[in-house]
Amino acid sequence: MKKVLIAATVATLVFAPQAFAQVRTFEGFSVSANANMISATTEISVNNESFNGLGQHSTVASLQAAYGFRATDSVVLSLGGTYNLSDVEAGTVKGTYGSAAFKLQNGTSLYFEPGYLVSDKTLAYLKISYNTGTAKGDSGAQSITKDITGAGLGFGIRADLGKNLFLQVEGTQIQFDSAQFPGDTTNFKSSATVGTVGIGYKF
Repeated sequence: MKKVLIAATVATLVFAPQAFAQVRTFEGFSVSANANMISATTEISVNNESFNGLGQHSTVASLQAAYGFRATDSVVLSLGGTYNLSDVEAGTVKGTYGSAAFKLQNGTSLYFEPGYLVSDKTLAYLKISYNTGTAKGDSGAQSITKDITGAGLGFGIRADLGKNLFLQVEGTQIQFDSAQFPGDTTNFKSSATVGTVGIGYKF
């Protein structure tokens, strides 16, 4: 029994500091540049008729900033935000009343990200986000905008590349709330599936 206790103590002294050091790889302030592959669509409802926008694909660059807090030797809790550097195509809806092209401008997110260390250099994480942006509808005859909000849920992997660099890959599903353009009775609702690859630097 004494030998078992000694072995356990030695293991704790050897591996606990190492685990702590590994977790520190993912805590603190970080920034990253991301490439986002987005499939988005918009559904509209007007005069008791509903139309689903055809899914449209965009590749959009975004910037990210975050801060990770060590919770345990294996868990890091992060808070952060992202900002899209260009518009996201959100579908073109066609119906008896004409057609309209939708875009999301100034796409922004604030997120909470609990992460778990699955290996010495790899963190798996869940992402829960609050998303905002400006929806733009363009029928050709007129162009109108409306600020919208929504929520996102995603999962990702972040890998330490050494020299404070990291690579991240994630997938997110975003659902925006139903809204109306100013002075219009048309309801619209957008959603998006996002695949992200990014490279970042931890300070």
